[in-house]
Amino acid sequence: IEKAKAKFDGWRASLLARDPPGVDNLIRCNMAWFQEIVHGDGDPNTTEFGRDVKKGAKTTRIPLHTAIQQAKAEARTGVAVSGGNDGLQSATREQINDVALFLADRYFEDKFSDVGPIDAWEDNTLGMSRGDTHGIAYREEISHMSSEIRTLLNSPHFTCLNVHGPLAVAEGLVREIVSLDRLPTRNSLEGLLLIQEAWCEYDVAMHLANCYKLMSKVLFALQLFLGWSIIFMGTASKEIFTSWGHWRDLVFGLTVGST
Repeated sequence: IEKAKAKFDGWRASLLARDPPGVDNLIRCNMAWFQEIVHGDGDPNTTEFGRDVKKGAKTTRIPLHTAIQQAKAEARTGVAVSGGNDGLQSATREQINDVALFLADRYFEDKFSDVGPIDAWEDNTLGMSRGDTHGIAYREEISHMSSEIRTLLNSPHFTCLNVHGPLAVAEGLVREIVSLDRLPTRNSLEGLLLIQEAWCEYDVAMHLANCYKLMSKVLFALQLFLGWSIIFMGTASKEIFTSWGHWRDLVFGLTVGST
Protein backbone atom coordinates (compact mmCIF):
# COMPACT_ATOMS: atom_id res chain seq x y z
CA ILE A 1 0.00 0.00 0.00
CA GLU A 2 2.79 2.41 0.86
CA LYS A 3 4.57 1.66 -2.40
CA ALA A 4 1.33 2.29 -4.28
CA LYS A 5 0.90 5.63 -2.52
CA ALA A 6 4.44 6.66 -3.43
CA LYS A 7 3.90 5.64 -7.05
CA PHE A 8 0.61 7.52 -7.14
CA ASP A 9 2.25 10.68 -5.80
CA GLY A 10 4.93 10.27 -8.43
CA TRP A 11 2.29 10.28 -11.17
CA ARG A 12 0.72 13.39 -9.68
CA ALA A 13 4.08 15.14 -9.53
CA SER A 14 4.75 14.33 -13.18
CA LEU A 15 1.41 15.88 -14.16
CA LEU A 16 2.10 19.03 -12.16
CA ALA A 17 5.53 19.33 -13.80
CA ARG A 18 4.00 19.66 -17.25
CA ASP A 19 3.56 22.95 -19.09
CA PRO A 20 0.79 23.78 -18.55
CA PRO A 21 0.46 21.85 -15.26
CA GLY A 22 -2.10 19.07 -15.13
CA VAL A 23 -4.03 17.46 -12.30
CA ASP A 24 -5.47 13.99 -11.83
CA ASN A 25 -9.26 14.21 -11.58
CA LEU A 26 -9.93 10.53 -12.43
CA ILE A 27 -11.01 9.61 -8.92
CA ARG A 28 -12.96 6.54 -10.06
CA CYS A 29 -9.98 5.14 -11.95
CA ASN A 30 -7.83 5.78 -8.90
CA MET A 31 -10.34 3.94 -6.73
CA ALA A 32 -10.27 0.98 -9.11
CA TRP A 33 -6.48 0.87 -9.05
CA PHE A 34 -6.31 1.00 -5.25
CA GLN A 35 -9.04 -1.63 -5.05
CA GLU A 36 -6.59 -3.97 -6.77
CA ILE A 37 -3.94 -2.92 -4.25
CA VAL A 38 -5.97 -3.51 -1.07
CA HIS A 39 -7.81 -6.65 -2.17
CA GLY A 40 -5.77 -8.12 -5.01
CA ASP A 41 -2.17 -8.79 -5.93
CA GLY A 42 -1.44 -5.30 -7.26
CA ASP A 43 -1.57 -6.45 -10.88
CA PRO A 44 -4.57 -5.01 -12.79
CA ASN A 45 -4.16 -7.71 -15.42
CA THR A 46 -5.29 -10.42 -12.99
CA THR A 47 -8.53 -10.91 -11.13
CA GLU A 48 -9.20 -12.77 -7.88
CA PHE A 49 -12.51 -14.43 -7.08
CA GLY A 50 -13.13 -15.86 -3.61
CA ARG A 51 -10.48 -18.46 -2.78
CA ASP A 52 -9.38 -19.06 -6.38
CA VAL A 53 -7.02 -16.89 -8.35
CA LYS A 54 -7.84 -16.72 -12.02
CA LYS A 55 -5.05 -15.49 -14.25
CA GLY A 56 -6.37 -15.46 -17.74
CA ALA A 57 -8.30 -18.67 -18.17
CA LYS A 58 -6.39 -20.67 -15.55
CA THR A 59 -7.43 -21.34 -11.97
CA THR A 60 -4.98 -22.14 -9.17
CA ARG A 61 -6.26 -23.98 -6.10
CA ILE A 62 -4.80 -23.33 -2.67
CA PRO A 63 -4.01 -25.93 0.03
CA LEU A 64 -6.57 -26.65 2.74
CA HIS A 65 -4.38 -25.39 5.59
CA THR A 66 -3.85 -22.10 3.72
CA ALA A 67 -7.60 -21.71 3.22
CA ILE A 68 -8.16 -22.28 6.95
CA GLN A 69 -5.54 -19.67 7.85
CA GLN A 70 -7.16 -17.18 5.49
CA ALA A 71 -10.65 -17.93 6.88
CA LYS A 72 -9.39 -17.37 10.43
CA ALA A 73 -7.75 -14.09 9.37
CA GLU A 74 -11.00 -13.03 7.72
CA ALA A 75 -12.98 -13.84 10.86
CA ARG A 76 -10.47 -11.90 12.95
CA THR A 77 -10.18 -8.79 10.76
CA GLY A 78 -13.63 -8.77 9.18
CA VAL A 79 -12.35 -8.41 5.62
CA ALA A 80 -12.05 -10.94 2.82
CA VAL A 81 -8.69 -12.53 2.20
CA SER A 82 -7.61 -13.21 -1.36
CA GLY A 83 -6.06 -16.55 -1.91
CA GLY A 84 -3.12 -17.47 -4.02
CA ASN A 85 -1.64 -14.04 -4.52
CA ASP A 86 1.78 -15.03 -3.20
CA GLY A 87 0.67 -14.92 0.43
CA LEU A 88 -0.73 -11.39 0.27
CA GLN A 89 -3.82 -10.82 2.36
CA SER A 90 -6.52 -8.25 1.86
CA ALA A 91 -6.06 -4.99 3.68
CA THR A 92 -7.66 -4.48 7.09
CA ARG A 93 -10.44 -1.97 7.64
CA GLU A 94 -7.96 0.48 9.16
CA GLN A 95 -5.74 0.26 6.08
CA ILE A 96 -8.72 0.73 3.77
CA ASN A 97 -9.84 3.77 5.77
CA ASP A 98 -6.35 5.20 5.41
CA VAL A 99 -6.39 4.61 1.64
CA ALA A 100 -9.83 6.24 1.33
CA LEU A 101 -8.64 9.32 3.22
CA PHE A 102 -5.48 9.40 1.11
CA LEU A 103 -7.41 9.38 -2.18
CA ALA A 104 -9.86 12.04 -1.04
CA ASP A 105 -7.07 14.24 0.31
CA ARG A 106 -5.03 13.99 -2.90
CA TYR A 107 -8.09 14.67 -5.05
CA PHE A 108 -8.93 17.92 -3.29
CA GLU A 109 -5.28 18.89 -3.01
CA ASP A 110 -5.07 18.74 -6.81
CA LYS A 111 -8.35 20.59 -7.09
CA PHE A 112 -7.09 23.26 -4.70
CA SER A 113 -3.85 23.70 -6.65
CA ASP A 114 -5.79 23.86 -9.91
CA VAL A 115 -7.99 26.73 -8.63
CA GLY A 116 -5.00 28.96 -7.90
CA PRO A 117 -3.97 31.22 -4.99
CA ILE A 118 -6.79 32.59 -2.90
CA ASP A 119 -5.53 36.17 -3.12
CA ALA A 120 -6.00 35.98 -6.91
CA TRP A 121 -9.68 35.04 -6.71
CA GLU A 122 -12.13 37.75 -7.60
CA ASP A 123 -15.11 35.78 -6.37
CA ASN A 124 -14.45 33.64 -3.31
CA THR A 125 -17.63 31.55 -3.37
CA LEU A 126 -16.22 28.96 -0.94
CA GLY A 127 -15.68 31.46 1.86
CA MET A 128 -11.96 30.71 2.17
CA SER A 129 -9.40 32.92 3.81
CA ARG A 130 -5.95 33.80 2.56
CA GLY A 131 -3.49 31.15 3.71
CA ASP A 132 -6.01 28.33 3.94
CA THR A 133 -4.84 24.88 2.87
CA HIS A 134 -6.86 22.32 0.95
CA GLY A 135 -7.47 20.40 4.19
CA ILE A 136 -9.20 23.44 5.67
CA ALA A 137 -10.92 24.67 2.52
CA TYR A 138 -12.38 21.26 1.61
CA ARG A 139 -12.65 19.73 5.07
CA GLU A 140 -16.27 18.59 4.69
CA GLU A 141 -15.81 17.48 1.09
CA ILE A 142 -12.79 15.37 2.02
CA SER A 143 -14.74 13.76 4.84
CA HIS A 144 -17.70 12.96 2.60
CA MET A 145 -15.60 11.60 -0.26
CA SER A 146 -13.42 9.47 2.01
CA SER A 147 -16.57 7.97 3.51
CA GLU A 148 -17.87 7.09 0.05
CA ILE A 149 -14.56 5.59 -1.04
CA ARG A 150 -14.30 3.63 2.21
CA THR A 151 -17.80 2.19 1.70
CA LEU A 152 -17.01 1.11 -1.84
CA LEU A 153 -13.65 -0.44 -1.03
CA ASN A 154 -15.16 -2.38 1.88
CA SER A 155 -18.06 -3.67 -0.19
CA PRO A 156 -17.72 -7.25 -1.53
CA HIS A 157 -19.84 -6.19 -4.53
CA PHE A 158 -17.42 -3.49 -5.68
CA THR A 159 -15.73 -4.85 -8.80
CA CYS A 160 -13.16 -3.21 -11.05
CA LEU A 161 -11.70 -4.18 -14.39
CA ASN A 162 -8.78 -2.90 -16.45
CA VAL A 163 -10.16 -2.43 -19.98
CA HIS A 164 -6.61 -2.62 -21.35
CA GLY A 165 -5.96 -5.96 -19.66
CA PRO A 166 -6.21 -9.45 -21.18
CA LEU A 167 -9.61 -10.33 -22.63
CA ALA A 168 -9.65 -13.67 -20.78
CA VAL A 169 -9.60 -11.82 -17.45
CA ALA A 170 -12.58 -9.70 -18.49
CA GLU A 171 -14.52 -12.78 -19.63
CA GLY A 172 -13.79 -14.56 -16.35
CA LEU A 173 -14.93 -11.53 -14.35
CA VAL A 174 -18.18 -11.25 -16.33
CA ARG A 175 -18.90 -14.96 -15.84
CA GLU A 176 -18.31 -14.58 -12.11
CA ILE A 177 -20.56 -11.54 -11.79
CA VAL A 178 -23.51 -12.97 -13.76
CA SER A 179 -23.32 -16.39 -12.11
CA LEU A 180 -26.89 -17.57 -11.46
CA ASP A 181 -26.28 -20.51 -9.14
CA ARG A 182 -26.93 -20.25 -5.42
CA LEU A 183 -23.82 -22.06 -4.32
CA PRO A 184 -21.70 -20.18 -1.78
CA THR A 185 -18.77 -18.30 -3.25
CA ARG A 186 -16.42 -19.70 -0.60
CA ASN A 187 -16.25 -22.31 2.12
CA SER A 188 -16.96 -21.20 5.66
CA LEU A 189 -14.41 -21.67 8.43
CA GLU A 190 -16.57 -24.37 10.02
CA GLY A 191 -16.78 -26.25 6.72
CA LEU A 192 -13.03 -26.05 6.21
CA LEU A 193 -12.40 -27.39 9.72
CA LEU A 194 -14.79 -30.29 9.08
CA ILE A 195 -12.97 -31.09 5.84
CA GLN A 196 -9.66 -30.99 7.69
CA GLU A 197 -10.99 -33.33 10.37
CA ALA A 198 -12.28 -35.74 7.73
CA TRP A 199 -8.91 -35.74 5.98
CA CYS A 200 -7.17 -36.39 9.31
CA GLU A 201 -9.38 -39.43 9.87
CA TYR A 202 -8.65 -40.59 6.34
CA ASP A 203 -4.90 -40.18 6.81
CA VAL A 204 -4.99 -42.15 10.08
CA ALA A 205 -7.02 -44.93 8.46
CA MET A 206 -4.64 -45.14 5.49
CA HIS A 207 -1.61 -45.19 7.79
CA LEU A 208 -3.03 -48.06 9.84
CA ALA A 209 -4.10 -49.86 6.67
CA ASN A 210 -0.55 -49.72 5.32
CA CYS A 211 0.84 -51.03 8.61
CA TYR A 212 -1.65 -53.93 8.69
CA LYS A 213 -0.96 -54.66 5.03
CA LEU A 214 2.78 -54.96 5.67
CA MET A 215 2.16 -57.07 8.77
CA SER A 216 -0.13 -59.46 6.89
CA LYS A 217 2.42 -59.87 4.10
CA VAL A 218 5.18 -60.70 6.60
CA LEU A 219 2.97 -63.22 8.42
CA PHE A 220 1.88 -64.81 5.15
CA ALA A 221 5.50 -65.16 4.02
CA LEU A 222 6.37 -66.73 7.40
CA GLN A 223 3.47 -69.16 7.07
CA LEU A 224 4.66 -70.20 3.63
CA PHE A 225 8.18 -70.67 4.95
CA LEU A 226 6.97 -72.84 7.83
CA GLY A 227 4.82 -74.92 5.53
CA TRP A 228 7.70 -75.46 3.15
CA SER A 229 9.94 -76.43 6.08
CA ILE A 230 7.40 -78.99 7.33
CA ILE A 231 7.05 -80.56 3.91
CA PHE A 232 10.81 -80.70 3.47
CA MET A 233 11.47 -82.27 6.85
CA GLY A 234 8.53 -84.66 6.57
CA THR A 235 9.60 -86.02 3.21
CA ALA A 236 13.34 -86.07 3.90
CA SER A 237 15.10 -89.32 4.72
CA LYS A 238 15.38 -90.26 8.37
CA GLU A 239 19.10 -90.88 7.90
CA ILE A 240 19.62 -87.15 7.43
CA PHE A 241 18.52 -86.44 11.00
CA THR A 242 19.93 -89.54 12.76
CA SER A 243 22.75 -87.47 14.20
CA TRP A 244 20.25 -85.11 15.79
CA GLY A 245 17.71 -86.68 18.09
CA HIS A 246 15.28 -83.76 18.35
CA TRP A 247 14.18 -83.54 14.73
CA ARG A 248 10.75 -84.95 15.58
CA ASP A 249 10.27 -82.21 18.13
CA LEU A 250 11.29 -79.66 15.50
CA VAL A 251 8.71 -80.99 13.00
CA PHE A 252 6.04 -80.88 15.69
CA GLY A 253 6.99 -77.30 16.60
CA LEU A 254 6.89 -76.15 12.98
CA THR A 255 3.48 -77.76 12.53
CA VAL A 256 2.12 -75.96 15.58
CA GLY A 257 3.70 -72.69 14.43
CA SER A 258 2.17 -72.88 10.95
CA THR A 259 -1.28 -73.36 12.40
